[in-house]
Amino acid sequence: MSDQAHRDDIAKRIREVAEKFGGITAFAEKLGLPQPQLSQYTTGRRLPGNKFRERLRSAGVDDFYVMYGTKEEIDKKFAVNVMDTLRNAHPEKVQMLDVIEKHGITSAEQLEWILEARRMILNEPKPEYKAKGKKK
Repeated sequence: MSDQAHRDDIAKRIREVAEKFGGITAFAEKLGLPQPQLSQYTTGRRLPGNKFRERLRSAGVDDFYVMYGTKEEIDKKFAVNVMDTLRNAHPEKVQMLDVIEKHGITSAEQLEWILEARRMILNEPKPEYKAKGKKK
């Protein structure tokens, strides 16, 4: 996802939250911000920082949702990124990846389940992941 697309997604969610507070002006007042500053976030011209996120939390708004969306949206973006990475790294597996997408597998959990099922069918051992930076 491009930086501008990410800004646009955040701007859309801020506008959505602002409507629940009665509009941009009322929401800016609730956050203790000048309306023009909030408008920079709602138009995607500026990316909110930590101070803005603190103001959201103080107003009772889920700042994680504003910045990243719902768990389902995050899972879908993650799955798309995984699929794109796999396509680029393993062009010989494109047909298999097409089948996965054709069947509507779009979440990280679904991809993990498929990989686990494959390991079980092929009787492969579960991979061991080592934490970075730890020495034995």
